[in-house]
Amino acid sequence: MAEEVRALFQDLQRHIQEGNYARVVAAADKVLAQLPRDVDALRCKAVALVHQSLFEQALQVLQYDELKEMYFEKGYTLFKLNRMQEAQAVLEAAPSQTPAVRELLAQLYYRLENFPKSVSLFSQLVKEINDDYQAERQANLTAAKALGVSVGAVPPPTGAPAKDTYELCYNAACIAIASDRLEDALTLLQEAEELCRETMSEDPDVTEEEIETELQLIKVQLGAVHQMLGQTAEASKLYQAVLKTKPDDPVLLAVTSNNIIALNREHDVFDSKKKIKTATSDQAKLKLTQAQK
Repeated sequence: MAEEVRALFQDLQRHIQEGNYARVVAAADKVLAQLPRDVDALRCKAVALVHQSLFEQALQVLQYDELKEMYFEKGYTLFKLNRMQEAQAVLEAAPSQTPAVRELLAQLYYRLENFPKSVSLFSQLVKEINDDYQAERQANLTAAKALGVSVGAVPPPTGAPAKDTYELCYNAACIAIASDRLEDALTLLQEAEELCRETMSEDPDVTEEEIETELQLIKVQLGAVHQMLGQTAEASKLYQAVLKTKPDDPVLLAVTSNNIIALNREHDVFDSKKKIKTATSDQAKLKLTQAQK
């Protein structure tokens, strides 16, 4: 039996090295048939299920007492299942607040609209860590600040905004909008659009369609600023341009449709009624913040 188990573990290790997660699960199950509570096999199975986005199954495995130290993996699984309160309890209880745990907590606080805590954690992580994800981390920090400012939960930042990437430009524009600096926001969004196009055009494998998809959010926000400035023709043109690209993101589609409804409040009544259905879809409701709803 010892030789058989050793061979099963060798198969498991090989599938892990190959990154074949479906086979990792199958190999782990074979080990568990021989050793039902083996910690290594359980851990490998849980991680492989997470990699396949099989979160319900992963959570079942993570319930084993043998895996009670896998706070991050359990918190992440609950997060992906939109069980935010449970995820928060797990992550906050982790005895070791590793950077991975704190980064996930920062994202979770953002989703729970606890913007002060999200900003605090992202700020710490930006200062403490310098890796390949620093630009994304900085963008998340700016996004948390932007929404925090918009609901009065976070004070407006002072000093010149970071504009190294189009994501940072976009988030700085959101802060400007929340601070009622609409002309500044317009400039920042135009810079974001230009930077986005320039950055993505540098990759020869990126198509014009992919660039336009990435620009959708910037253009909708540009339209919103034009709308707030009373420049309705410019706003309508931007919204219609985005809708022509048929966005897949339900939140983006809902926000765009909602803005068009506001723009057309006194005309195009029938078109507005159609867009109301889009703006109130179940998918959109799940992802919208309270302020957006």
